[in-house]
Amino acid sequence: MAKDKIAEAPPMHKPPGTFTACRWFFFCATVAIAIGMLALIDQHLMGIKWIYDGPLLQYQGRHITISYCLLSPSSAFSVDGNCNFAIAAATVSLAISLIWSYIQVLRRNPFKHSKAKLADLGICSLAMLFWAAAGIVLCLFTDRANKAGMPHAHWRNVLCVLAWLLFLMFAGLTFMSLLLVTRRSQKLFDKWAAASEHKKQQKEEAKMQKLCTEEEARQQAAAAAAAAAAAAREQQHSRPQAAAAMPAAPHAPAVQPAGVVAAAPQPARAGATPAAAVDASNPFLADNV
Repeated sequence: MAKDKIAEAPPMHKPPGTFTACRWFFFCATVAIAIGMLALIDQHLMGIKWIYDGPLLQYQGRHITISYCLLSPSSAFSVDGNCNFAIAAATVSLAISLIWSYIQVLRRNPFKHSKAKLADLGICSLAMLFWAAAGIVLCLFTDRANKAGMPHAHWRNVLCVLAWLLFLMFAGLTFMSLLLVTRRSQKLFDKWAAASEHKKQQKEEAKMQKLCTEEEARQQAAAAAAAAAAAAREQQHSRPQAAAAMPAAPHAPAVQPAGVVAAAPQPARAGATPAAAVDASNPFLADNV
């Protein structure tokens, strides 16, 4: 049964990497903006802070904080009602973002892929409509508080801007989720995937061709080096054989310089003692020979 289910699993169409990166960018933006809204409300719209300089000496120079919601038109009204609404809206937005991230995990399962795509579209559409309504309500709170002259008007304006930014981020996610559901976009994704695969194959072929060219160049260089080494060894072996086969040159007679007459050998006198027989150790005999 498991093999039959695997065989019947619907094919998964993977969108291009840029498309997926944009979706995750919108997701990260929704999380960051919601956290920024919570920090802004807590630090700037939940009360007024200043250094006391009144007549009471024991409080001179101390930081004084009066806690009430600056989204309300007056401190006499419900203290935290409007701020609680803003905090709840940002918290719900964070919860929706976490649910969306869990749906992306389900999309990796081929058996839950189709349902996950529909859930993705539904949750993004819900978040977009939620922030359309919440943005209108927060803008009304801001307008009333600004007309009443409440402090920190610029922070209230920033809160409204963040609310509409969240609406735009979820609208972008809704549009991309709608593209994942429609058939035309699936065909477009298939074309993009085919083009990406073709480019990848071209790069691999170019890489392999470059490696083959480098390998051929190395083989040619090795063959040339081997031929040079063989020629050098052959030349070394031929030199001793050539020297042994060469005949010895005859000795040329000594040439007398011009104008010099060689002395004729003197005949030996009768009864003379040869010079070799003279005792060379006796100088007197040596001089009379």
